[in-house]
Amino acid sequence: MLAFELLGDGGGHFHLTLCEGLVTGLSGAPETSDLHIRLDVTTWRELNDGSLTAPEAFLRRRVQLSGDLRLAVKLHLLIG
Repeated sequence: MLAFELLGDGGGHFHLTLCEGLVTGLSGAPETSDLHIRLDVTTWRELNDGSLTAPEAFLRRRVQLSGDLRLAVKLHLLIG
């Protein structure tokens, strides 16, 4: 399970479950997660529109990760 914590206006807690190739997105913080991703809404939007890459955001400390960092690497390889 991936937990996202988006900070700022329009942010909140969200999580994704991945099971047998099916991705389900839900609002709210999960009780537990394999990977917790914390970032602000502006960074989230820049990642989604392609103006910022995940490695660049991480190196600039705009994204904080905790949990299974191998999962973060796999996620980056899958979605860029």
